[in-house]
Order: sequence, then structure tokens, then C-alpha cells
Amino acid sequence: MKSTNKLNLKNKHCMPHWKSITAIIVTLTLLIIGCILFISDSKVGTYISIRLFHSKNVTIELSDDNIYDNGLDNIINDISKKITLPKELYISDDFKILFDSDGTITSINGLLYGKNKNNSTDSFLISYNKNKSKDLNVYLNKKVDDNYEKKYSIDPLINSLKVIPLRYSVGNCNETEFEILYSGEKEWDADTKGIIYINSQGETKELINPSPSKITGYTVSVFVPNKEEKYTPLKYTLVDKIDNVDGEITTEIYRSDLLTFNKNKAKTLDKYTIEFKLNDDITYDLKAGDYLPYQNDPYNDGILEVRSYGLLMKILKNHH
Repeated sequence: MKSTNKLNLKNKHCMPHWKSITAIIVTLTLLIIGCILFISDSKVGTYISIRLFHSKNVTIELSDDNIYDNGLDNIINDISKKITLPKELYISDDFKILFDSDGTITSINGLLYGKNKNNSTDSFLISYNKNKSKDLNVYLNKKVDDNYEKKYSIDPLINSLKVIPLRYSVGNCNETEFEILYSGEKEWDADTKGIIYINSQGETKELINPSPSKITGYTVSVFVPNKEEKYTPLKYTLVDKIDNVDGEITTEIYRSDLLTFNKNKAKTLDKYTIEFKLNDDITYDLKAGDYLPYQNDPYNDGILEVRSYGLLMKILKNHH
């Protein structure tokens, strides 16, 4: 009888220990599940995943893939939501973007790098191919020859794409694919064709005659890949003051929708020709070319067809 009581007493003492162990196991399980969910669904979690689990690739869903609408801003913002990017980013080699005629980005390739808070270099290989996946991939800490000279900064590309008239730049090419190439600051020969100076407000001047010296500046090239001989690549070269460079002002021709010109500036000469008055001294006769589709217009189910015009004649007032 005594031994039975002792056994029951022993079992009573054991029960709380098992309950405690069970509670600890349940708590740890919940903590692990919570950590996994946190890691998979947050920016800090991505950082933990990278550091603890040695992840080298971060997959990012793009919120907007149209280069006409937002340039690179939305893409950089999408990356920043998952990865802590340095305040100053630089390019290694070329940064390339492919897009189609309606502005949809089809490919991005470029290796960026910058200094983290510990003053060491982090690198980010950006890779996107719309035909393979809707997601953009960022491969971390690839080997890079870091050079922190300002001429390799990515900022001029981001800022230039906010003002470059891309839609008009490619509008006269009857092609379906176009490329943007950026290599930082470039030096061009004096007789290089396709140079267009552009400032931060989007004002442009096209270099008509050879420059008296070599041309140096941050350059964003826009062209039809593999058809550079047929279509001269446009080399948008960033300048601080547009008035300080020689060239022909082209800003208003690029920006203006020729169907909605102010009547004081443009009038129809015949079915295929428009006279465009740039200013008191310069008038252009522009000849109609192909129709261009313009997206996001409140006509024809979101598409408005607009004539593209090429220069037929330039008339200088009081110049012979």
C-alpha cells in the first residue's frame, strides 16, 4: 500500500515537468514559424536571410515595367523595398535596358555597387528577362572592380530618363525593339553623329556641325539594336547649361504633339505638310511620315494615332 502511494506521488511530481517541456516545445515551434514568416515577408527578413542562410539571389516583382511612364524610378524603388541599397550607386561596365515600341521593358542587365554603412563594397547584379519571368533578379555580392569616381555614377542615367523624350526618339523607326545603353561619362570625337545635348529640364539641342573639340559628358544612348548603320544612335549627353553649347534647339519639336499645336506656331500647308514656327527667326516645314500609336490617351480605346513628321525644310528669317 505504501509503495503504491509513493508511485502515485512520483507521477504527480512528474506531470508538471512534462507540461513545461510541452509548453517550451510549442513556444519554440511558434517562434520558428514566426521567424520564417518574418524572413520571407520583410526587408529586414531579406537581410537576415542573406546573412544567415547565405542567399545570393533576391527575386523582386516589378510594380511597373513601362520606361515611358517612370523611367527607372519604380524599378529602383521596388528593389529598395527588399534590399538596402547604398545612397550612391555606381556602374561596372555597361548598363543595358531593352524595351518595345509601347515602352514595356523587356530586359535589364547591369552590375551596380556602392559602399555600405561599414564602408565596404556591396554589389548588385540586376537581371531581368520578361520572356523568361515576370520577376527581376538581384544577385548579391558578385565580384566587382569598384571605382568610386563620379564618372561611373548611376544617378545621371536615372535623372536623364525622367526628361529624355524616349517616345519621340524611337517614334520614327518602324521597329519593335529598342535599347538604352549607359556607361557613365563618355568622350566622343568632335564629328560624332547623333549627339543631342539635354539638361535637367529636358531642353535639347542637336549638334549639327562638328564640335571644335571632343565632347565629354554623361551619355545615354538610344538605338535600334543590331541596326546602328540604318538608324543613327541618339546620344543624349547631359549638360548643366543648354545655352552654353552649340547646336540647333529641338526641344519643342520633340515634345509637341503635332495634332494639338498652338495655331500661332503651326498651320497646315497641305495634306502632308505642316509649317511649324519655332520662334521669330526659325520656321520649319515638316513632312508627314508614318502614324505613331500613343498609349494612355482618352481616344480610340486608349490609343491615339498621331502622324510623325520629318524635317522637309528649315527657313531662317532675314538670313540668305
